Amino acid sequence: MKRADMTPMMQQYRGAKGAHPDKIVFFRMGDFYEMFYEDAEEASRILGITLTSRNKGPDAIPMAGVPVKAAKQYLRRLLAAGKRVAICEQVEDPQTAKGLVDRRIVRVVTPGTMIDEGCLDERTHLYTLALTAGKAGYGVAWVDLSTGEFSILETRDEKVLIAEIDRISPAECVLPEGLLREEKNPIATYLNQAGYPLTPYPDWNFAPDAGEKQLRDHFRTATLAGFGIETIGPAVGAAGALLRYLYETQKHELGHITSVKIHHTGHHLRVDEKARRALELVRSARGSAEGTLFSHLDRTCSAMGARLLRSWILAPLADRARIEERLDAVEEFFRETARREELRATLKELNDLERLSSRLALGTAHGRDLSALGRSLALVPRVTEILSGFSAPLTRRCVNALGDFSRLCERIAATLVDDPPLNVTEGGLIREGVSEELDELRKLTEEGGAWLDELQARESERTGIPNLKVGYNRVFGYYIEITNAHAGKVPPEYVRKQTLKNAERYITPELKEYETKVLTAQDRSREIEYRIFSELRNRAA
Repeated sequence: MKRADMTPMMQQYRGAKGAHPDKIVFFRMGDFYEMFYEDAEEASRILGITLTSRNKGPDAIPMAGVPVKAAKQYLRRLLAAGKRVAICEQVEDPQTAKGLVDRRIVRVVTPGTMIDEGCLDERTHLYTLALTAGKAGYGVAWVDLSTGEFSILETRDEKVLIAEIDRISPAECVLPEGLLREEKNPIATYLNQAGYPLTPYPDWNFAPDAGEKQLRDHFRTATLAGFGIETIGPAVGAAGALLRYLYETQKHELGHITSVKIHHTGHHLRVDEKARRALELVRSARGSAEGTLFSHLDRTCSAMGARLLRSWILAPLADRARIEERLDAVEEFFRETARREELRATLKELNDLERLSSRLALGTAHGRDLSALGRSLALVPRVTEILSGFSAPLTRRCVNALGDFSRLCERIAATLVDDPPLNVTEGGLIREGVSEELDELRKLTEEGGAWLDELQARESERTGIPNLKVGYNRVFGYYIEITNAHAGKVPPEYVRKQTLKNAERYITPELKEYETKVLTAQDRSREIEYRIFSELRNRAA
């Protein structure tokens, strides 16, 4: 079908698909993400969903869809099949839109960026890695988008590089297109054989100058001297390319990525992939965590602690001073049994602050996330008090690094209801007393039940119809229902609204005026609640 012959909506879809031709487009239509043409055929085969068609005959368009509420499970299966998905959302309310609902790509989901709640292993990192090669050697950068952890490495030794990639175990590798085109490049060959998902990216993104500018723009600094990476070449290029790739896929600020650190291979024992597998550090010969060194040592109280312990096992310290410092802290915790157990009990109450902060920064945190954040940060004074009884230098540095979040905790507790809903646009989030206008609108809505009861009693008496009923339907709105047996008593000012099998539904000018007032109040209430919640979420981020 020629584009000029398409409906405006299908032209809108073609625009989204044209911007992401190598991805499956999830096109939001009401409660479903729809796919069309080759995307529908491919998704139907991979997901085992029904392939239908839009239109009939020669103009038929292959079509398949998945419910928005169940989208995560379908996204995981598409990623497992090697696909990337571009999410094309409705970015305006269909009820208030004039003409075609505006839609745009709000996110591209890839193996390394599938950080949706419920899709992550809470005890392991999910890294996206970028790699480039130059005269100065190999540059590597990797980031866990779910926590904001961002590191770089530079080396000339291919064996060191391969060992580090194996240690990182990235969910996705972003590589220069030119590197992937090299037939006998040993690193590209290794990555292919290891089965890592590879994403080609234009070569110019990996230039050190472009990388430096991207990093300076992201961190809002004049130089990179504060991070100690101003003299590094290929790794800065890889880091800049990785950041640019994440901005392009997430379509959002990445405020939780606040620093970048150099991974010095000389500070850690070098364990190559064969030794790591033979020692079964974090994965057994059968590919599970059961029976590994990590599974035997892991007595951590939080997901954050488990991820940290796992990274320590994969990269043991090689610096004697740092080892002694860590052992001094451990020894003191071993001796101070009562304080240690008190600290463990407190840490068990903590939610995953790293991943909560990333959802805040990406604008995906819901009300329960904010409540969990407030409860967790409220524990910081207790943690500080317990740790203040320790004297080991490493522990003292931890104490000094803890901040004061009391004002934020108070504001979250004072703003949100005790058990906020997951949906942040349907209301029910904000406490009474936060907004005078919101309280007035809620009162109008809540008093509506009494008004409707009064209207029903009054109209029943006036018309002489004992079973007259006033009700509400989401599709047709408010109505007065009268059975066919009393059709002769219907007043002339009643306007027929809907016909049922044994009754008719009507509207009156008075009820219509009330309907407009209440529905407007409900819409306005939801708008105010979402604005208050968004302001709180932004402040927390």
